[in-house]
Amino acid sequence: MKLLTSQQSRRLFAGLAAAVCVVFVVVAGFVLHTLQQSRARYYANAEEQSRNLAIALENFLRGHFHEVDLTVRRAADEFRQQHAQNRFDAAEFSTFLRSLKERVPHARSIRGSDADGRVIYGEDIDSSNIQNLGIREFYQRAKTERDLVFGVPVKSRITGDWVLPLMYAMTMPDGRFGGTAYVNMTTKTISEVIAAMNVGAHGVITLLDSRHRILHRYPEAQEILLGSEVQLSAPTRAALESGAQHASYVTESLRDGLQRVISLERIGQYPVYVVVGLSSDDFLEPWRTEVRSAMLFLAALFALSAVLLLGARQSLRRQHRMVEQLIKAKDAALAAGRAKSDFVANMSHEIRTPMNAVLGMLQLLQHTALDVRQRDYTAKAEAAARTLLGLLNDILDFSKVEAGKLELEHAPFSMDRLLRELSVILSAYTGGKPVEVVFDVDPQLPHWLQGDSLRLQQVLLNLCGNAIKFTAEGEVALTVRVEDSAAEGGRTRVMFAVRDTGIGISAEQCSHIFDGFSQAETSTARRYGGSGLGLAISQRLVRLMGGELSVASTPGAGSVFSFAVAFEPAEAPASAPLQAADLQGLECLVIDDHSGARQALASMAASFGWRVDMADNGLDAMKRVMERSAGKPYDVLLVDWRMPLLDGWDTSVQLRELLPAEQTPLILMVTAHDREPLALRQAQHENQQQAVLDGVLIKPVTASMLFDAVADAMARRGQTDLPEQAPQPASLLRLRGLQLLLVEDNPTNQQVACELLAYEGAHVDVAGGGQDAVNQILDADTLPDAILMDIQMPDMDGYAATRLILGGLQEQGRTPPPIIAMTANAMQSDRDAAQEAGMADHVGKPFDLSALVHVILKHTGRTAAGSAAMQPPAVAAPAADSADAADTLNTAAALRQLGGLVPVYQIALRRFGDEAHTLRQQLRHALDHDDAPAARAPLHVMKGLAGTVGAERLAQLAGDAERAVRASADQGSGLTADAREQAEAVLAALPSTVSAVAALLAHYPPAAVHS
Repeated sequence: MKLLTSQQSRRLFAGLAAAVCVVFVVVAGFVLHTLQQSRARYYANAEEQSRNLAIALENFLRGHFHEVDLTVRRAADEFRQQHAQNRFDAAEFSTFLRSLKERVPHARSIRGSDADGRVIYGEDIDSSNIQNLGIREFYQRAKTERDLVFGVPVKSRITGDWVLPLMYAMTMPDGRFGGTAYVNMTTKTISEVIAAMNVGAHGVITLLDSRHRILHRYPEAQEILLGSEVQLSAPTRAALESGAQHASYVTESLRDGLQRVISLERIGQYPVYVVVGLSSDDFLEPWRTEVRSAMLFLAALFALSAVLLLGARQSLRRQHRMVEQLIKAKDAALAAGRAKSDFVANMSHEIRTPMNAVLGMLQLLQHTALDVRQRDYTAKAEAAARTLLGLLNDILDFSKVEAGKLELEHAPFSMDRLLRELSVILSAYTGGKPVEVVFDVDPQLPHWLQGDSLRLQQVLLNLCGNAIKFTAEGEVALTVRVEDSAAEGGRTRVMFAVRDTGIGISAEQCSHIFDGFSQAETSTARRYGGSGLGLAISQRLVRLMGGELSVASTPGAGSVFSFAVAFEPAEAPASAPLQAADLQGLECLVIDDHSGARQALASMAASFGWRVDMADNGLDAMKRVMERSAGKPYDVLLVDWRMPLLDGWDTSVQLRELLPAEQTPLILMVTAHDREPLALRQAQHENQQQAVLDGVLIKPVTASMLFDAVADAMARRGQTDLPEQAPQPASLLRLRGLQLLLVEDNPTNQQVACELLAYEGAHVDVAGGGQDAVNQILDADTLPDAILMDIQMPDMDGYAATRLILGGLQEQGRTPPPIIAMTANAMQSDRDAAQEAGMADHVGKPFDLSALVHVILKHTGRTAAGSAAMQPPAVAAPAADSADAADTLNTAAALRQLGGLVPVYQIALRRFGDEAHTLRQQLRHALDHDDAPAARAPLHVMKGLAGTVGAERLAQLAGDAERAVRASADQGSGLTADAREQAEAVLAALPSTVSAVAALLAHYPPAAVHS
């Protein structure tokens, strides 16, 4: 490196000064732009605040005006009825008007006038000085209009308060004008509400009528008289003349010249408007503070830039002296790096020489006469030796990796073969450690790809080997998943992840875990050994493949190493004659106490089209096999060896002894340990007609290993024919071809409804709440044939969801499907509410399957021709333990509602038992805290669940309690004594119902659960 000359230093300083100036200009421009955007945000916030205030005040006044409207209309109705019945009496009518006062607590008085305008009805009538409204402008309008008429504010002669008269015409039975009923509404409450609103020192809130007259103003202005017509700005006048419901704009006041953000809201359909104006003098005050702060910042930045330039000038001078020292240090570091690479290369050469000899001897040994077991050992040893040789060659090439000279091979390879070879090597790594090694491979993974299989296997072997080494007990899982290929230009992007439950790595160690010649910590290196090169080489190889190796770890909980690489597709060679399609439909039982291994084996078997059950111990497996033996027996058992209670060997021996030979399924032992002990046990049963095991699989297992083992075992038995298909249960299939959307938040109700509707041939999608249903429907390309909508849901009730769905589809120009309410609220008022929301029909819970099907067919325009003669299969329900249980549960009625489907009924019973405790706690908590709204939800759910399982008395008690609690919640005064008593009755009845459900479940055969 050349030293900087004085001229170069000066040029560098000039460039630095120019850069600082440019940065200052850019920062200043950014600050000014930010201030401008901040100003716009303050205007937007002011608009939103004024809009919110206008809406809040509109809601408040609309409620008051509506109360007055209803009251005077009631007075007009009474006036007309008394005249129609020839019983009108002025004193009686005055008494009636006074009785209406309690409906409008904010009214100063309620009065009425005759057709001549004389105020002779109601309260505060001075008979000696009859008031005449004939001269009032709003009275003349009331004679011709038949809506609520707003007058201008006047001062009460009695109290001196301002009141706002609201008048409605009273007509005779023949339609003639007969007088008016009016309410003097005090403006004191309106003033208090407006005064509580924060509009700032210069903000204004005004009530205007459609004639531009001021009905109320805050704050009051002496020059503006209430009831007078005011001069309005052009935007305000335009908004009023357009009759718009609401408007927002910025304008300057004609009175004081201040700029304000205005929000205008019409009060319902009344000719009165709320106008809220927030002054920019108020809401821009924080922005002006920001401007001052920004100016101080720019001044400080300018000073800092000057100091920076002076410091840079001094630094350049010092740098000139330090460069020579840095060059010497760099040369020393490069020399050390070369020495390291030379050492690695020499050691790799020394080790690779004997490894070549080992491989040669193994190849010679394979050409000699070997039995099956010896050939298996030799093949494993050769695979391990070749992998080790590949690793040693990569250590030799470490210097090439660092120099960027290592090239990857690009050739077709079998991902399945790679994983099988990896499995063989890892099975020897575990030794006697209690570690489960699991392969979780995506069934969509292509079998043949283009790439460097040796380098990929090297990375996976290093990661899995490290995971096994640092895991004393637990699990090591290799996950292989196919990610999105569209973004890779036709290439397949594969994600690899190795997860373990070992010692974990701290965050500090993770930061340098991929550095060469390093371990997580010195103590770990001494305990576990290793050169510290493995992860460094793996990271470099993954980067050469186009990926990035990452780690996520928690000390004491384990680690996850993952990377993703894109591969090009490769042509597959001629496939073996036996394919997965040849063995579809097998009945398989996976028996393993380790949940991860059990699920991985089940997923592999399911990917072949097999029907898979799982058991976590030998006793449960024997029970399942014996239950299935009389009907549809299992074809294949995959049994783990080491299990508690009853290990895999003893389980297999007892099954061979209990079942006839023709009914015994294939039994394959899956173990993480060597075959030798199993082979010795097999030899001890040579005198039996049938061996205990049909095959042995060494963990970790790949999908092809599992398939080949089963195919070989079936070939040995001569059973490669397809298994007989189990007969399908009788079904009416009345909903065949229908696409339904079930909107339901309760998991139990979801499962019951889905099972029943699917049994009838429908395809059912589920939305877990009202908002989820709205999103699914409005975003769907194809609409369902019908929607089954629950009403009471936490996020959005069924009524609101229905309105949003119907409105959204109408805006999209699409015809909405019929929406059917399906809820435990089955009163007539609930039906009316459903119809008002736009629903097509209403079905109560617990629903009867035939009735629900009839309603769906009715509204989808489908027919169930020929199904009337068909009946669901009759299934007898087991008797309960006692007469008390039989009295508690009406099993026959529940089964009828569920179409006679015992498995669905069992699901409902189990879910009831699971949720009863939670519902009891929720209800108890609500009662203890006198919380009526919180008590409604568990009572509503309990009513539906109890009705589904046939607990009719509990369902009735829950329904009565829900109605009582709802009434308490509407009153807003906590739980009434009656509501509390009925809720306590529900809690008292719940334990006996739970016991009856448990007793009934004990009588059902477990096999029915999987039927």
